[in-house]
Amino acid sequence: SDKFPYVSPAVENILFGLDSIRGCDTVYITEGIADAIILLQNGLPVISPVTTRIKATDIKQVVTACNGKKLVKIVNDNETNNSGLNGAIDTAKALEANKIRAHIITLPKGEDRDKIDVAEYMLTHTAEDLAGLRGQDVWSVLLSLEPVPESPQDRVRAFKNFIYEHLVDMDPIERVVFCRESCKQHFGLTKDVINT
Repeated sequence: SDKFPYVSPAVENILFGLDSIRGCDTVYITEGIADAIILLQNGLPVISPVTTRIKATDIKQVVTACNGKKLVKIVNDNETNNSGLNGAIDTAKALEANKIRAHIITLPKGEDRDKIDVAEYMLTHTAEDLAGLRGQDVWSVLLSLEPVPESPQDRVRAFKNFIYEHLVDMDPIERVVFCRESCKQHFGLTKDVINT
């Protein structure tokens, strides 16, 4: 590629682990191949794009593979530069746009660390520990990242912009509930403002 001229054109990113998710209701997506191998060794069904972000050309394959699953848990690296989180958000948005329920799981890394990935987390935890980590839907993750302005008028503008920018692909009924509950609380708005 132009960005990485030292990488051979013969090198391609693949979706690793597609066979492992067949017949499973809940599946994992993680960014690294080492992370995926660790999850497979722990008996968890997982696919990996072998990169932080699933390429647009591969999203269709991921959507097809995850179609009919009850839940897709996306567990990317938790790092200070947020590249793992941003990749997880993109993946979750693509899945949700195709009516596939996805949760983003943020691995606990502690204040003193810059990064943790699945392989490192699993050194001291079990598959049950990972399964017990509470994930969030992409809409809640995006909302938690949204700043809240001070003035009421600016909070209303921020709320409207959030809807137009992030909630377009959300199921319309879920969007109404999300706005009336989560957005109302996050932006500090009244019920009357939300209902207009």
